[in-house]
Amino acid sequence: MWPRPVPVSEDPFRRRRAANDDASTGSWNADRSKLTVSDFDGDGKADVGVLYPYGQDEQGVNRTGLCTFTSTGTGFNAPAMPWDSARGTGSWNWYRSDLA
Repeated sequence: MWPRPVPVSEDPFRRRRAANDDASTGSWNADRSKLTVSDFDGDGKADVGVLYPYGQDEQGVNRTGLCTFTSTGTGFNAPAMPWDSARGTGSWNWYRSDLA
């Protein structure tokens, strides 16, 4: 599930909002998500990263993507995908990946 930013006037821990985001199936499987926290955009705030497997293509090449949710200080921005193994990295095995 993709967390969406919550207005400052609302408590983001009591009023969570989410939407599914996957054009092909309309869902995102949390069981296949590897989470990490880091400052992905260099602003000094803790951001959330999710490494997600998208399966194999017809040639058996594994596809994995990193989605980031950057912090606004009071919530999180919509997800961005700064890395996708399908964009020139080659086959990336999500099952053999460990996040620090």
